[in-house]
Amino acid sequence: MESEPEVKADGETASDSENRAEAAPLVTSADDTPEVLNRALSNLSSRWKNWWVRGILTLAMIAFFFIIIYLGPMVLMIIVMCVQIKCFQEIITIGYNVYHSYELPWFRTLSWYFLLCVNYFFYGETVTDYFFTLVHREDAFAEFSANTTVHFLYSLT
Repeated sequence: MESEPEVKADGETASDSENRAEAAPLVTSADDTPEVLNRALSNLSSRWKNWWVRGILTLAMIAFFFIIIYLGPMVLMIIVMCVQIKCFQEIITIGYNVYHSYELPWFRTLSWYFLLCVNYFFYGETVTDYFFTLVHREDAFAEFSANTTVHFLYSLT
């Protein structure tokens, strides 16, 4: 005859607490400071070395930010889209792993189609305005120039 598992006050069973006790201990992070910085800052204490590394990386991030801004709105839009697509890919992977047991048909395809439609809706007019002069100047794009005014209608359908 099977016995009921002992339930603690917070609803946790004895096997739950055993599984938690068997979990791997947290691993402390290793020092990933580049060797160049380690050699340059070797005579400083670890506290001051940490401050110098943080300061150098802060200046590098600020410089990278200004370079992105200097490159213009199109590069900024491409970087935002790349980050957005990578984040969306991670979220879709998690969602697929969670809902895999439900066997939802076309889950990934419909999710990526949704991202494509949303990006077309939000970025379409901006890109059209940005390339408006190029499209009207070149004869090869003449057919596309007639369709630039109906972007809003396409994005609503």
